Amino acid sequence: MSIQSFLPPVIIACGSYMLIRLRFFTFLSPHRVLGRCRRTLSSKKARSNLALALAGTLGVGNIVGVAVGISVGGSGALFWILISSVFSSVLKYSEATLSSYCGNCGYGFMPVLEHFFPRRGRMLGRLYAMCCLLLSFVLGAALQSSAVFGVSGLEEQHALLVWCAMSLSAMLIVARGGEIIRRFTLRVVPLATLAYVLLCLFVILRNIADVPTVLARVISSAFTVDGGAGGAVGAITSKAVGEGFSRGLLSNEAGAGTSSLATSDGVEHPTDAGILGLLEVVFDTVLLCTLTGLAVLVCIPDPTVYISGAQLVRESIGAELGAFSSVLVTCLIFVFAFSTVVCWYYYGIRCLSYLTKRFVGIYTAAFLGCVAFLPVVGESVLFCVSDVLLLILTLLTVTCIIKGSDKIRTLSELSGLFPFTRR
Repeated sequence: MSIQSFLPPVIIACGSYMLIRLRFFTFLSPHRVLGRCRRTLSSKKARSNLALALAGTLGVGNIVGVAVGISVGGSGALFWILISSVFSSVLKYSEATLSSYCGNCGYGFMPVLEHFFPRRGRMLGRLYAMCCLLLSFVLGAALQSSAVFGVSGLEEQHALLVWCAMSLSAMLIVARGGEIIRRFTLRVVPLATLAYVLLCLFVILRNIADVPTVLARVISSAFTVDGGAGGAVGAITSKAVGEGFSRGLLSNEAGAGTSSLATSDGVEHPTDAGILGLLEVVFDTVLLCTLTGLAVLVCIPDPTVYISGAQLVRESIGAELGAFSSVLVTCLIFVFAFSTVVCWYYYGIRCLSYLTKRFVGIYTAAFLGCVAFLPVVGESVLFCVSDVLLLILTLLTVTCIIKGSDKIRTLSELSGLFPFTRR
């Protein structure tokens, strides 16, 4: 069974279980969730945490990753990316709440593993940290640099200049430490997000007459089962579902616990971190992934003929903007990718400090080397390695979420988030 076909059952099972345990509060009490969001975001620390977490996810996943999912799984993958957000949101909330409750010290999910596995927790925490370190090299460094290089559409020598600019800029930022990274993401991520939303809306509105046809195609192809598959198993393991859930997970990393390295640091209450995780999925998957998918599909009738996700983005979104398109699209991809690079460097340093207080210089050099040179491996290989690492992290994380579901439920109820209960 491939990773793309294995992830959906895991995410659906754990997400459904937590939706039931938490009384579907994200849907049945939206006013309470919104009120909690306003109170949480009134804190500058919480806003900084959210911006840092978004920097780690608003990158190649919800732009090139969505395009890859659509090119492999067809138009229906967009439907399943959106459906995955239902389960991703509750998993993000659960993992962030649990991380803040068990740690609240910037080490993310590692203290949770120690808490729920007293005998083997330290070993599992080290395994988790090692997988995060490897993921920082692949997803956090190489894939982002590869996305900038692939989407640019510039001549090779000019594209290499953009690539070098990514490496040198990363070197300058990471050399100045975590606080500079937080301040950078707090200023840059909201502006880049707004610009990208406006770009996608411009492309969609220019092709507004095609939107009903595209939506019909997305719905119809979402339930097309691949040849040789049958019944419910065939539906769950189809390419559209597999790619949709896989790319949705790659985009928001829900169930993997990685963004808890940002959201669980220094918040006032554990559910505040959970609310930040919930907002992360809304911005990342519900908003940006959907807009990317629609912008691509209104321009490209058959995305499955494209092998490269970067090429699909360039020839759809970029083609609507004329001669200036390559520069504008490259600039936006550069900002998102660069924000993800510096955020994942921060994650990697936190994981390294959990493992050992040494080798920071060696890790920094290796990380910058991956930004500069690892993209030559190829986009498909990098996506495959990222999927494997995310799967390992997800299995560790969802196990703890199930074990800690009672605590998550209690904390959420005390926070007044449940429907039909008094505050």
